[in-house]
Amino acid sequence: MKFILLLCFLAIGSVSAEEVDVSQAAALVSTQNIKAEGVIRQALEALVSKNTGLSVDYLNDNSLVTDDFSEVILRHYFVQSKDQLSGQPYWLYIVADEDKLSAKLAEHELPFWPKRRSLLYVWLVSENEVGILQHEPVDSIFHYWLSEWLKNKGIPTIFHQVSEDDLLDFAAEDVKNLNPDLIDYVHQVQQQDSLLLVYLKDTGRGFSYRMGLAVEGQDIIIKHRQFVDLSKGFEYLSDFVQSHEAASQQVFANEVTDSTVTIRVNHIDNADRLLTVLNYFDAHSLVTSWQVLTLNNNQIDLQLKLAVVPDAFSKIVDREHVLKYLPLGDVDRLIFSFQAP
Repeated sequence: MKFILLLCFLAIGSVSAEEVDVSQAAALVSTQNIKAEGVIRQALEALVSKNTGLSVDYLNDNSLVTDDFSEVILRHYFVQSKDQLSGQPYWLYIVADEDKLSAKLAEHELPFWPKRRSLLYVWLVSENEVGILQHEPVDSIFHYWLSEWLKNKGIPTIFHQVSEDDLLDFAAEDVKNLNPDLIDYVHQVQQQDSLLLVYLKDTGRGFSYRMGLAVEGQDIIIKHRQFVDLSKGFEYLSDFVQSHEAASQQVFANEVTDSTVTIRVNHIDNADRLLTVLNYFDAHSLVTSWQVLTLNNNQIDLQLKLAVVPDAFSKIVDREHVLKYLPLGDVDRLIFSFQAP
């Protein structure tokens, strides 16, 4: 019976992670002159940020992207922004040799953010100058800037598309007020672990936002900001989300290597916990493949192929609050306990 149950669970695919294209990134610039001072450096900083999870400001302030990074560039191209009133109306994209870029990051001892990353579910609403509050459509300039910046920061997203059912259950006011019932709905019904709620207000003299970042099993993080330039405001927001998302997944150069380890997870005493564990490993950015070895006595044993050393993997898993690492095994056999919400 357990074997049949396990086969049913294994047939369920996980859609909570996506592989990000880390070979290209863009900087927002004011000119299409590739020889203009600083434009290539800006694009390289955006690329390194996307691969490491370190903010562009941090990389710039600490002079971490040096001239030798230009060796990884294969080609470049410009894309016109949809907001022509912006003082920086062009995106300068650079495309890099991914192997050379990985080697360069390791050479400079920068952290590595694996390209298989957790999906972020985004629900955006806006309020205009006269107080009209609405769900933001995908063809709006607000949606454009938020989606472009999150993509450029290396964060895979699903933007909520409002349906008639949603309008019956939740109003734009619920997003504005970070309604806990709405958060539970996305986690439990939409089955999305990470949720970003954004309320944008046009004051007539600029903009402000309130955002809530809600990861299942963790306290919601709330941020506010006022700004004049719409693009810059959403870049601030995306920088924060990037730092939060990357923090639990970054590894360092000396930790990156292929390895195989046996995992035991205790307290798997119902079907929901089993499914949670399997989907967790299936979506994990540091797990390249896995297979179940045994399932009995409320324990599951798996074999995992990892992109990092086992010690780095156990530390990252412990920070994600799904499983609790128990230092009772050895280097090739890790033991975890399921953490009930």
